[in-house]
This record gives sequence, structure tokens and C-alpha cells, in this order.
Amino acid sequence: MAMISLVFLFSLVCYGCSLPTSKPAIQPRKPLVERGGTIQLICSMDCPDAEVQWEGLDTDLGNIISNHTQSILTLSNATINMEGTKLCSGQCQGTPSQAKVELNVYSFPDTLQLDSQPQTLTVGQPARLLCSMSHVYPHGVLTLSWFQGDEQLEASKEMEEEEMEGSEDQLFVYHSELELPRVAEDVTYKCKATLEVEGEVFVHERVAIAITGPKSTQELLSATESIALTPTSGRISQTSAPELFTTADWKSSVTLWQS
Repeated sequence: MAMISLVFLFSLVCYGCSLPTSKPAIQPRKPLVERGGTIQLICSMDCPDAEVQWEGLDTDLGNIISNHTQSILTLSNATINMEGTKLCSGQCQGTPSQAKVELNVYSFPDTLQLDSQPQTLTVGQPARLLCSMSHVYPHGVLTLSWFQGDEQLEASKEMEEEEMEGSEDQLFVYHSELELPRVAEDVTYKCKATLEVEGEVFVHERVAIAITGPKSTQELLSATESIALTPTSGRISQTSAPELFTTADWKSSVTLWQS
């Protein structure tokens, strides 16, 4: 009987020791916000008597709404300086724990420009196309691609990247050139800017159409809408204004349509 009591007591002790300790969880796990936009970081604990709070002086830049089990940090008018580690601490049954995420900020405004020399693209004549994009962040993640119709072309020289002068947010400008020995007939020439950050891909495009009449290229430049591609979904998404999220499953604010 004594042996049975000891085994029963030991099982109770082990069962109590095996109970998982709740730790803070932050959503989204890979927060990404556009420069000037708004994002919410939600820290929560699955514990009835939990207490959670955001730590660090940088949280003073945002608005915090909290209850015992959840704390929402809202960052508005995001700047590059807001990037970095965001720390949330919590307590469950007197046991402290922490969670952290890395906030990333990107800048990809519709500043893509396409020019030509000469300004009139004439079929059968040589020309040079000049593509540039400014106010881009972070550096090293933007590509400028050239297309003749659906065929991708090689740029005449390597893309140039430089930091913008007088920029407080470490923004960058990119340049690319395409030499055309002979402007083709019945095709369009396109410069495509692609920014890939944290698994998200964003695109801007400009198109020039060759003509036989004396119109300037500036009159023929046309812009597609800015689109966001989700490589894993196989779909193309039209970007829209950012929304605030209060659910744990954070996703980009997009309107999806099947490609």
C-alpha cells in the first residue's frame, strides 16, 4: 500500500511538472510595413492570469492598448528608424518570459521613370532607353529589368545604385540603360522594377511604344498599376491602402485575382 501511494504521489508531481508554461506570442511573426504606413503588433499569452507589455523606449513612438492577456502596439507613419527588434514581456503564474520580432520597413513608391534618347522612338532607328527609380529602401533588394514584348533583354551596363543626397531615411536611387541598335516594329519596350523583401515581391512597370510619327516618348509612356506578387500562392495581387488588423493571423492588405 505504501508503494502504491508513493507511485501515485510521484505521478502527480511529474504531471504538475510537465504542464507547459505559456510564453508571449507576437503576430505577425515577420512584420513588414511600408514607409509612411501603419502596422499593428499583437502580443498575447494563453494564460488566464497573464500580464503582457511591450518593452523598450522605441515603443514610445507608437500607441499601446493592453489588457491582461493581450497588448497591441500600433506604429503609424512608419519610418526607417522604426526598424529593429520589438520586445514583449509577460508573466504567467509568476513565471516571466519574453518574445521578440524584427520589424522591417520598405519604401517602394511609384517613382519609376522611363526616358529615351532621342525622345522620339522611331521604328528601324537606334535609341537608348533610360530607366530610374528613387526613394527606395532597403538597398540591394531592387532589380530593374528590360523587356521587348515578352522577351527579357540584357541591360547595356550594370545597374547603378546610390544613396540619395539629403535623405534622412537612407533612401536609394537606381539607374539602368538599354541600347537599341534598331527599334523593332509592333513591340513595346518595358522597364520593370521589382522589390523583394521578407518573402514579399512588389512590382512597378513603365512601357514605351515605338512609333513612326513625330511624337515624343514622354507622350507614349504608360504605367501599369503597382502589384504585389506572392510567389507561393501563384496569384497576382493588386495593392491597396493598408488596413489595421486585430486578429492573430496578419496578412498583407490586398485584393486577389487569379492569374
